[in-house]
Amino acid sequence: MKQHHEDQPLIIVAGGIGITPFISIAQMAVERQQTVTFLYSTKHEKDAIYLDELTKFNQSDIYFKHQVGRFSDTQIVDIM
Repeated sequence: MKQHHEDQPLIIVAGGIGITPFISIAQMAVERQQTVTFLYSTKHEKDAIYLDELTKFNQSDIYFKHQVGRFSDTQIVDIM
């Protein structure tokens, strides 16, 4: 994993249950007042874990987007 600096934006892309470790990373980034873009995809809506907690991020300094299915390259570029 490439080391990041707190003054640089952080981009998190996670899928399925692989999201678990990124929740702590996102919370730490909020405490550091770091700009974060958090993209999370699942195969089915029912597979989304921590969704209630993650949607609260939109009320803080994190842009959070959940999507059923993979993000395309174009979508990621447009979000950035």
